[in-house]
Amino acid sequence: MCLQLGPKKVAGDMLTEEQIQHFHTFGFVLLRGVLNPQELETISREYEIGLAKVDQTPKAAGVREQRYWSNLRPDMPFISGLLEEARFARAAEQLYGPDVVGCDSNSNHYAGGQSPWHPDSQDRHLFGFKFAFYLQPLDGNSGALRALPGSHKSPYYDHLYDILWPNGDSSGHGINVLDAPAFVCRTNPGDVIAFSFHVWHASWGGSPDRRMVSLQYQKSPKTPEEEESIRRHVTEHIEMIKEFGWKSGSHHPEWISNPGANPLRECWIGKLREWGYISQ
Repeated sequence: MCLQLGPKKVAGDMLTEEQIQHFHTFGFVLLRGVLNPQELETISREYEIGLAKVDQTPKAAGVREQRYWSNLRPDMPFISGLLEEARFARAAEQLYGPDVVGCDSNSNHYAGGQSPWHPDSQDRHLFGFKFAFYLQPLDGNSGALRALPGSHKSPYYDHLYDILWPNGDSSGHGINVLDAPAFVCRTNPGDVIAFSFHVWHASWGGSPDRRMVSLQYQKSPKTPEEEESIRRHVTEHIEMIKEFGWKSGSHHPEWISNPGANPLRECWIGKLREWGYISQ
């Protein structure tokens, strides 16, 4: 078990009990004003560094274009540090327990089109979530995240495959993004969305310059099925970053060296090595 950041409930926790219940009931929760203007200015500056260095050949993601890179690197110190920063790491503990692991942080640049309905994981034994925040105001017509409340739970989760993926994947002619009874997460810079790997989500009408940063956390496996899911997920993750043309893994050697001797990161690094995310 990693070092806990505090007792079960401490003053200053980012999540209230009502928000925790909202997340587990609906699969997501929208948090207003988490990041302040000074933090957003730093994040935007570091985002530009990542965007300038990433392969400028976009990959297809639905009918949109996507560029994708890791934030766990020395030229993006503020964004990199958010994964273990107390607000986010403590909130992750509130949602998934004291042995939750901060496993990844990345940035995405989307251009146009829509994102079809999909969950981030089809593996029912893999448990985790991401914090996502956008660097410009978004609404339902400009690429805001749309979520189907409660769709992370079976049998609703399972029925949606027949409705939304009739051909077995997101390329099928299922229900149009606009026709599903979704909650539109309208956001301004500073707002953060926490959502489960299993909640079905999509977007519509994205601009040519939609910017998102995400922090990902995973529940430590408790059963053989969950351990196998972690191994399978690692294999899929490695294949994905190769597809995006990354020359190294998603964890920079300097991040792995933990120069600040952060005990929480050190514990996470041990878990990530054990699971196979980190091989060096």
